[in-house]
Amino acid sequence: MEEEWESCMRLVRAQEPDGDWEKLYTKGDFDKDPDSMRVWRRPGSNGLYEYQVLGTAPFSAAVITGVVNDLEYHKEWDSHCKALHIIEKQSGSESIYWEVSYPWPLSSRDYVYRRTSIKRADEDGLQCFLSKSEACDHPSMPETKKSIRVVTFSSTYLFRPRSEDSCEFVYQFHEDPRGAIPKTVVNWFVSRALPGFMDNLYDACSKRKVTT
Repeated sequence: MEEEWESCMRLVRAQEPDGDWEKLYTKGDFDKDPDSMRVWRRPGSNGLYEYQVLGTAPFSAAVITGVVNDLEYHKEWDSHCKALHIIEKQSGSESIYWEVSYPWPLSSRDYVYRRTSIKRADEDGLQCFLSKSEACDHPSMPETKKSIRVVTFSSTYLFRPRSEDSCEFVYQFHEDPRGAIPKTVVNWFVSRALPGFMDNLYDACSKRKVTT
């Protein structure tokens, strides 16, 4: 995961992605605000958009990583999550099934992916959390007619401590949702769904801190 580590750390240090990226969304000031987010995209080599997200969160890296990695808890706070569970655990990784509802009248999408996570110190000695997910096949979870299977999918996220109760994060991803996705849905994802997801994640982090 060296390539993913270097890519995420580059974005944290530069605060802007290398190359010709289109900025889609800005919230707050990365240097000053405990809750900020920037979103960029560019067309990939296969015609699909690649996205990069950089931000700050008002929770420790350990708390927010614990919430993101807790699949059972995820189903409680993410209203778009229809199903989410571990299929199989391997050495250093796990295969996961995930079904997501799309805005009406679009069909839901589902994913089978392998997730690998590590904890690693950066050049300042800060303990960061890095996770990579990539689409895979699994014989126990074949494609069905109830959802459209996303077979091209890759994502990486990094959480880096900023203080005892705040962190910086990077989220990089691309996928092919298959089918004709209206531009209005793409715009909805960037302007509403992604910020809304982060708000729900932060609410889940707040509740987790109270109960732990």
